[in-house]
Amino acid sequence: MLLKAEQIELAILTAIINWHEESGWIGHRYDIETSVRLSGVAASTPEVLEEVMLLHQHNLIGIHRYISGEWIPYDPLQGSVYFYDGAFRCKCLPGARRRQQELSKSKRDGIFISHFGPESPIAVHLKNFLKATLTPPPTVFVSSDYDSIPDGQWFPAIINGLRQSDFIICLLSPRAIDRRWINFEGGFGFGSEADVLPLVWGGLDKGDVGNPLGQLQVRALDDANDIKAMMEVLAAKCRNFFNASSLNDFMSALPAIEAKVPSTELAVRIFRTKDGIVQLSIQNRGTRQLDMLEVELMMPQHLNTGSSNWFTAWEPVRPTRYRTSDGVRYIGQALTIHPSSQLHLGINPLTPVLTPKMGECVISGIGLRLPAEMSPGDQTLLVSYSALSKQVSIGPEFVPISQIPLSDG
Repeated sequence: MLLKAEQIELAILTAIINWHEESGWIGHRYDIETSVRLSGVAASTPEVLEEVMLLHQHNLIGIHRYISGEWIPYDPLQGSVYFYDGAFRCKCLPGARRRQQELSKSKRDGIFISHFGPESPIAVHLKNFLKATLTPPPTVFVSSDYDSIPDGQWFPAIINGLRQSDFIICLLSPRAIDRRWINFEGGFGFGSEADVLPLVWGGLDKGDVGNPLGQLQVRALDDANDIKAMMEVLAAKCRNFFNASSLNDFMSALPAIEAKVPSTELAVRIFRTKDGIVQLSIQNRGTRQLDMLEVELMMPQHLNTGSSNWFTAWEPVRPTRYRTSDGVRYIGQALTIHPSSQLHLGINPLTPVLTPKMGECVISGIGLRLPAEMSPGDQTLLVSYSALSKQVSIGPEFVPISQIPLSDG
């Protein structure tokens, strides 16, 4: 943690270094004071000017005033009186950026929780645990928590939170592992030399994390020993005291917290009717609405019995498709919501929105009519199916014809 004088020094250096003109920062005494206040440091005028003079004394900044057509260097014998007499210029000298980086690194004392947006209940639960069990309570930043972003400045607040954090905890679930923001925030932590702590939950195994986060010490949220070890690392490096008495309560509350996380799950069932027709059903088994894009059903082409295999003409929302897999030529149908320039001859039977309350929906617009008689070899051939929504996809999956269950309807 920086001393107050160091915080003022960092604010002054940052204002000068970030100035957009190469010639240096030009302003008045009160402009420097404003820069210090905006950085969150409450400092008096003498405190600010003392740091300005020390920066000059240590050859980190140059100070000049424009007089009679030329820049006149600051004379230390003039003391602080110099800064009360109009505008002056400050320019960073070699070593200023290095000093700024040293101070910036020392200033970091927060914990940043990186997570997938819909999984914020887990992130907030962890934040509350960190603040309740570490003494003194650390600054904990959660990007989806309004306490972390009170003014709604989302992106700048995230970048600032990352810069000020010693630790980046990456909450990794099966849905979060490949999210761009998780990887961006973890990479930001690497680049700024913060400690990045991967934490898996929601069914993701430690071994499934992969590179680059998998190269770090991966811990599991549902493992009390892992959480205890992580907290001890945080306490030691942040010079906090960890009170482990609340650990059991934290672990006991996890199942209920996980239940609050919106889930995305699409189920597909393939079945065969008594007439020998293979069909599909889809069902939303999660808690979030699914926006369906298409479903597909395919069979080996040599089993196709011709025109009798097709249902009513739903073209163009039901295009014929062909595919070759493992040397087998497949033919089949798909229902899609993608628009087409062709003439619609019917209404698309694929519902565009699948809600949890809709239950199982049989797709009536596509199906495969199997031959009435098939050899034992034909029974081992595979049928392919897939379903795609904006949120989740299944397949293509391959099922032997002999294993397709007969519908009980």
